[in-house]
Amino acid sequence: MPALPALALALEGVWIASLGLRPWRAHPGGFLAVFAAAFFLYLPAVRRTLQRPQSLGLILAAGVLFRLTAFLSPPSLSDDIYRYLWDGRVQAAGHNPYRFAPDAPELASLRNDEHTGINHKSVPTIYPPLAQAVFRLAVALSPTLTAQRAAFLLFDLALLFLLPSFLRARGLPPERCLVYAWHPLAVAEFASSGHLDSLGLFFLFAGLLAFHRRKFVQAGVFSALSFLGKLGSAVLLPWLLFR
Repeated sequence: MPALPALALALEGVWIASLGLRPWRAHPGGFLAVFAAAFFLYLPAVRRTLQRPQSLGLILAAGVLFRLTAFLSPPSLSDDIYRYLWDGRVQAAGHNPYRFAPDAPELASLRNDEHTGINHKSVPTIYPPLAQAVFRLAVALSPTLTAQRAAFLLFDLALLFLLPSFLRARGLPPERCLVYAWHPLAVAEFASSGHLDSLGLFFLFAGLLAFHRRKFVQAGVFSALSFLGKLGSAVLLPWLLFR
């Protein structure tokens, strides 16, 4: 069996094994062991991909499979997802999450069991407008943690399939997207925890791809959307303006 397929099967076995530790926060030692095993398999996969051409289809399919498996594990390493759901429900009820903190008396009627999972309940939301729009859309589809996680998993998957085009535009082998596609941290943080960083990253790379294709209006729009989804992407603005 070729080396990369064998590594993919072994990595999927690690993610399946991680499901026996749900929730991960309740089994820190076991989770760290599983995470270490995932990196132990990931690093030789990266080395082989950098050394010689590999199957792009296999890389993408395995990256999707890893994420779907990790998605079966409930969020436990981070409680950010509870704020996402809360902000979406606040908007659905006609309130402004920038105005009222979760503990505000005006929002008392919205509190349920998931309200207890929110951190910093005395502080209004810090998440930017595009992220808020995604929170609201996910709540419109289903007012659940699963819907919030699925929304940001979709942006992660969109980025996964965008990266080969970005690498080609840079004159690099598209199969190097494995560096992201199989990275254990990306799988755990986006598929299980549902972090919104995938939103900013997707539009960031969409903007960079448009820039390399000299579609500067598109690059500006996507870069702005990246900033509106994750404020940290503003660090690239001086570089884009200079180039």
